[in-house]
Amino acid sequence: GNALLFTGPFRYTPNLRGIELFLERIYPRLLEKVADLELWILAGRGGAEIVADRSCFRQPGVTVFDYTEHPGRYLERCAVTLNPVWGIRGSSLKLLESVAAGRVCVSTIEGARGFLEEHWSSLVTVERVEDMAGPLEHLLLDTAYRHSIERLPEVALEAYTWQHSGKLLGMLYEQLMQGPRPSEIVGAS
Repeated sequence: GNALLFTGPFRYTPNLRGIELFLERIYPRLLEKVADLELWILAGRGGAEIVADRSCFRQPGVTVFDYTEHPGRYLERCAVTLNPVWGIRGSSLKLLESVAAGRVCVSTIEGARGFLEEHWSSLVTVERVEDMAGPLEHLLLDTAYRHSIERLPEVALEAYTWQHSGKLLGMLYEQLMQGPRPSEIVGAS
């Protein structure tokens, strides 16, 4: 199908601002060009209530879901994920989940912080939310192209696995348990 997925609790303001801007400026343009377009928004606890009076969330095909324990079900069924955020702190876990699930994620450059140097084929970045229309239209209308860039080799995600993180943490613990060498102690002669 032609379902877009946005995952982001609305209690975090950049999520709400980003998807609202996307709905106001990009989604109507895509509706004109993409048949059967849908946008699923996983908005977190109370998310639907937060936007109940905002007309941009009542457009055709837009569904706002509150908290779900199983976002993987939506990732499996969507065509593309979105990350239309700016002014954020840290890296976006939803972006990593998307590419690990074999989905293309269209993100602002700011939303892709921490992952830009990876050069993943399934991470499509744009400068601003307003620049998302072209890449999304291409990905939704050219299914063969989208499928050709979705899946990353397992090695591409190796540095982000729990096993890798556990190994790094174990090495740190070993270092700390050995204690500082006499030459590393401040004031030692």
